[in-house]
Amino acid sequence: MLYLNKDSISSINAQTTKDWQSSKQVKKRFRHLWLNPDLIPHDVVFRVGLEGQDVAAFRAHRLVLAAGSSVFWNIFFGGQLASEPDGDRGSIPIVDVEPVAFKALLGYIYAEETSDWDVPLAIATLICAKKYKVRKLARICRHFVQHHMSPKNACLVLAQAQLNNEFNLAASAMAMICSQFQAVTMEQDFLNAGEELLIQILKRDDLSMREQDLYHAARSRLVPHIRLPLLTPAQLCDGPKKDLVITNDQHSQLCEYFFATRKPIVPFTATPREPRTRSFYVAIPVFITLEEFNYREKCAGIRGTPARDPRTKNRNTVLGELVIEARKDLFPHACELFLTLIKSPNNFHLLYGPTRLSRSLLDEDDFDEEYEHDKLMKSSAAPIAESAAEKPTENILDWCPGAISFYSNPETDFVAKRNLEIYYPFNTATNGNKKPRKGVIFGKLVSGLECLMAMDRIRLGLKDCGELGDSPEFVERHTRFGLGEPKMVDCPDDV
Repeated sequence: MLYLNKDSISSINAQTTKDWQSSKQVKKRFRHLWLNPDLIPHDVVFRVGLEGQDVAAFRAHRLVLAAGSSVFWNIFFGGQLASEPDGDRGSIPIVDVEPVAFKALLGYIYAEETSDWDVPLAIATLICAKKYKVRKLARICRHFVQHHMSPKNACLVLAQAQLNNEFNLAASAMAMICSQFQAVTMEQDFLNAGEELLIQILKRDDLSMREQDLYHAARSRLVPHIRLPLLTPAQLCDGPKKDLVITNDQHSQLCEYFFATRKPIVPFTATPREPRTRSFYVAIPVFITLEEFNYREKCAGIRGTPARDPRTKNRNTVLGELVIEARKDLFPHACELFLTLIKSPNNFHLLYGPTRLSRSLLDEDDFDEEYEHDKLMKSSAAPIAESAAEKPTENILDWCPGAISFYSNPETDFVAKRNLEIYYPFNTATNGNKKPRKGVIFGKLVSGLECLMAMDRIRLGLKDCGELGDSPEFVERHTRFGLGEPKMVDCPDDV
């Protein structure tokens, strides 16, 4: 048995002053342990690597992993582990997870780290998080992929989402591919896509690309899925006939289809496509109005009912600009309503937590005009999913940082027309909106989040702020936040 006297304890305390165990947050302590695994001897080793690839070894602590994942708890303390890990001989092999994804999983369990990500890593980490049932990490991965999806990686997202039953991500990726197919075909992911995925895309009725350009973008073996009857006779002769990708009989049938009054049956789809509309971007300036009212006291030491003095000063200061991406490719009806709203001279409001921004500084409640929730949720003419099993959930876009929606009345199934809402990351006692709403999420904030955060700091700093001087007059300050004139802008370069 080890005994410590008073001098020994004092010596130990002196040596451990301001060490890593002194942090007030447990997360910071575990982060230090994650970055320095030799501080406490590890008791488990994972050898991670896909079959045929290099294997990476990760040392960890069973207690920390079991506290962060029910799967790890069952492995270590639920009897699923066949034998006790003992060095390399008793290490646990994992052959269906990428090493970078497993490292990201451990980093989140230890310290909730999610930095230095890209879309491929987020997708791989999502698969790993689903396997080990770390649900919050999986949700963070979905949000990251949704926010950073672009024509450059849409094919990768679609393929991986369908493979792993992520129907919302698959629906969002398919909508982006269809609405921006010209840009998608220029990316390497499209050129490397499998034949089955390309056929699935070419069968869509809502591709926003001419059939002639589709022919040049698709590979020769996929020509049967190009709608050749939609070409002109000249385009047919200069393209498929000249490239010898159609037979003479097929060429004769297509020529007869072009010129015959009674169209014959041809071995190609002849239904015209209905191009899916693209997303659009709107910039809205945000300003703050500081109103200073001078009041007079009716008697010394008692603040009576004040009368507003003519000497009132209003100072307007522009805080920044919000740039909103409206996903018209996913929710055309909701985006059309949003477009009509910002183009009209009427007043509308934007809710950010307890703060309400108005396009004009009017004290009016605009909950009188409402739209049916199902009408706004309706997608475009072409369905996103081909089967009921692949049908995405009600809100394809998640309620996450930057999400914007039409505010929904919690007591009804109607959506207020002139009231928008942006995700507020902090809970408040009276008006927190961190939990998902019933409203229609139709877009996201691509820039301007720092402006909203500055606005929130100003609101908290100036709340109930007043000054009472030596004179019988005192000045009370009120702040109000407003929205400037919205305008359509091009896609930002960093999106």
